[in-house]
Amino acid sequence: MVFSPSSSIYSRSTGSLELQLVPITQPAKPRGFNIPDRPEIREIDHVIGDSLGFSTALEASPIRLQSAKKQGRLSQRELKDFSEKELMSLQWENEFFEVCTETWRKLATSIRNISQDMESECHARLLDMYLSPQSAQFDNSFLGEKIESIDTALKNSHLREKEAAREWKAHWGPSREITSWI
Repeated sequence: MVFSPSSSIYSRSTGSLELQLVPITQPAKPRGFNIPDRPEIREIDHVIGDSLGFSTALEASPIRLQSAKKQGRLSQRELKDFSEKELMSLQWENEFFEVCTETWRKLATSIRNISQDMESECHARLLDMYLSPQSAQFDNSFLGEKIESIDTALKNSHLREKEAAREWKAHWGPSREITSWI
């Protein structure tokens, strides 16, 4: 039976069916997200490694994973010691990044709140000018106060980061200066 592209499915032959294989492909990553397959190894991870510590990014690197696979089995005592040392290192890593994350959150919240206050104040003053143009004047002195508030929030953020970095350096005692923390 010959069919045209416009013929319906019911008028087509029910004879032998051709089986088409569809190649299996990797699922597409969502658009707008550039998520790496492995953790990114940063300078701070190398400094931790130089201090004989462990970081999540280093331990998940292909070289370390292959090395761990090739290494012979550890005794119970060696495994316990290794696990305790690794746990302590990872806890330090988590605490440091927790402080950094919390510092960033506080700064972002402060800036958002101050920005909303500025916007509300501007809207209120513009509305006053619109409703009674002869008596209202736009005074922007409040902007200076808001800018000082943002500056204070930023300085507090820098102080918390420096304190976290000082504690981290005191713990690890890096042999070289770290230029990029995150």
